[in-house]
Amino acid sequence: MNQILSTEMPRDNNSYNDYKKSRNNAPNNLKKAIIIFAVLLIIIGIIILGMIFIKSNKESEEQNKVENAQVLIEEVEESNKIRITATYELGINEIEYYFNEDDITNIQANGKTSIEKLIDKPSNALKLTVKLTDINGQESEFTKEFDVVDSNRPTIMADVITIDSETKLKIVAQDDIAISYLTYQWTDGEEVRIDTTEETQTLIETEISIERATKDITITAVDIYGNKETLTKTIVGKYIPEISVIQYGDKLECKVSHDMGFEKIIFNINGQEMVYDDTKTVYDPELTEFVCSITLKSGENKIIIQAYSREGTEKTYKGICTNSEI
Repeated sequence: MNQILSTEMPRDNNSYNDYKKSRNNAPNNLKKAIIIFAVLLIIIGIIILGMIFIKSNKESEEQNKVENAQVLIEEVEESNKIRITATYELGINEIEYYFNEDDITNIQANGKTSIEKLIDKPSNALKLTVKLTDINGQESEFTKEFDVVDSNRPTIMADVITIDSETKLKIVAQDDIAISYLTYQWTDGEEVRIDTTEETQTLIETEISIERATKDITITAVDIYGNKETLTKTIVGKYIPEISVIQYGDKLECKVSHDMGFEKIIFNINGQEMVYDDTKTVYDPELTEFVCSITLKSGENKIIIQAYSREGTEKTYKGICTNSEI
């Protein structure tokens, strides 16, 4: 009996099922991959389009600002003036301008397409900034820098003054552009620095106390360009006489004092003078306090007292005292 032999290998049912399942799922996986790839392409396309739109819009704004908004800043010859001319075809709402970092000045245009303004140029002007705002709120900024050549040094004045019977040294430093600071130092003292303020950029002024001594003081002023001026001055510190006047009814009590005595004291009451000096027998060169009582006439009395100390200082009192007693 003939026997037919089969050449097929015995089937493994589990492997066969897995193979069949994978073949059935292959189209689905491919479909998912295509969908994901398509979504990614769409997202990338949207991002690229957005970037192109933003760039185009920005370039359009910049082009609009540069090409259409025009501000001309001119220095007027042979004057200390600057002319600002602004034009904008869409209409100007306002213009703001300021020098350096100073306060802003506002000019309303109310929709005009052009506006012109003549302004003063400060002596310390280094840069002028002008900002134009159109009727849609769009802004354009323009600047102009000025060449300032300044080789002039500041000036310094130092004078002894009297304030309420006290001698002080008044120091004034000035510059035609802008002063930066000043310093002062006594011979045996520390250096003191005073900076300028926004309110007084061309001037620094101060008053300092003076000791009763002869000392040198060195004052230095520096402007914003580094130009420097130095002044050294000998100051003689002295005291001013003190005068006190008190009225009691028809009596006027006067007291004049100075710790180094007096050369002369002159009392002028209603035009009549009384002098206390070395021509009088009662004169005492060591007397540091002179007290007297004066009888006042009815009504107004004009009083003038002049005191001259042995230190070479002086003081004058003027006043009116009224005697209402009959």
